[in-house]
Parts: sequence; structure tokens; C-alpha cells
Amino acid sequence: MLVLPIKINVTYPPSANRLWRFFKNRPVKSSIYKYWLENMCEEINEQFKHPVITFPVHISLSVGLPDRRKRDLDNRIKPCLDLLEYAQVLENDNLVHSLNARWQPDLKDSVIIEIDNLT
Repeated sequence: MLVLPIKINVTYPPSANRLWRFFKNRPVKSSIYKYWLENMCEEINEQFKHPVITFPVHISLSVGLPDRRKRDLDNRIKPCLDLLEYAQVLENDNLVHSLNARWQPDLKDSVIIEIDNLT
């Protein structure tokens, strides 16, 4: 039986601005994005030992700050949600019905993804 909340730790995702490239006028996943998805999928499979979530959930993201550069928080959300689907934690990322994201500088180069029931 699936018990929520669940916390999953992943390394800092690529920016949403770097997820896709165009090849012959078609969007394809960038090599950076593919590499991150594949490596994080392996890590998640070690952390997440539950059936695929098939019901609406709330997601909280605590996003680290690896350095002092200015960054947009929303550029880190999309890759994290895509990862949950790619790693088969969520059946589809459209099941995220509520979302909270915040910077957490002490995490440096990682993100904590917390999945919980809708309230």
C-alpha cells in the first residue's frame, strides 16, 4: 500500500530553457536533459519502492542554489515533474493538482521533491 508523504532527493535539474533542442525542425530532448533523466531515474528507483501513483497529488519542491547566479525558480519545476513521470513515480504529471516550490540555499546542488495527498 502506498503511504504518503514521500520524499525523493535528486540532483539539481537542468533549466527548462535547456531541455529541448531542434533537429530538422522537430523538438528532441537535449543530451544534458537525457543524461539527467536517466541518472535520476536510477536514483529514484533506489529511493522509491512503491506502485505508480495514479491519483491527484500535491507536490512540494525545495530547490537548492548551487551558486550566487540569478535563477528563475519556475525553470526548475518542469524537469522535476517530468522526471516523476519518466521514473514511473507518477502515472502522468497531469496528476499534480497542487504545487509549491521554494528556494532552499542550504541544499546547494539538489532538490527535495515531496509528494503528498491533496488537502
